[in-house]
Amino acid sequence: MVRAVEPDDTEPVDITKTPLAFPAARSTILQALSRGLTQAVVAIGYAAIRGFGLSHPTVGELRRGLVAVEIDPPGAAGSDPEDAYYLGSIAITEVESLIPADVEEEGEHRTALDVGYGCVMGGNESKAIAMSVLDHSLRQDDVSYPTQDQEFVLYHIDSVEATGFISHLKLPHYVTFQSKLDACLRSWHRKGGEADA
Repeated sequence: MVRAVEPDDTEPVDITKTPLAFPAARSTILQALSRGLTQAVVAIGYAAIRGFGLSHPTVGELRRGLVAVEIDPPGAAGSDPEDAYYLGSIAITEVESLIPADVEEEGEHRTALDVGYGCVMGGNESKAIAMSVLDHSLRQDDVSYPTQDQEFVLYHIDSVEATGFISHLKLPHYVTFQSKLDACLRSWHRKGGEADA
């Protein structure tokens, strides 16, 4: 039995224009995973499979191909799709993974198959598969593992967030360093004073 995914026709959130908010909509999760650092998505997806989550998938279908990129004419939002401008195409890799999930129906537990989805630019099959694992993990109601925590996963795979925060350490931190040094010296003197007494 494959667990049905509820249809969702709500307008997707554009994470390039809207800051992350939690709990995040599925469109937000999928965009963040697709844009995330490849190594981070693969590493956290791997952690979810290895026991720090409940997701161990079987790849149902893995596809590679080209997708057309089109835009509406300026000032014609919601116009006829045939009026759109064709910009070109990009290569993508798309995967649907089947993941065993426990469901409760009519008072009894059953095992069903849930679907995890991944779609990335280029031919990066590993990232697409890891994305499908995390898509499944981040839709769980019971957050028992870090790989199911939306805030933990989505902030830690974001290249801008991660690079910016790490890079800020190169900037001078004179005030914080001075206050930490002062606190350490005071603590050391206090302990030394107690030992002398």
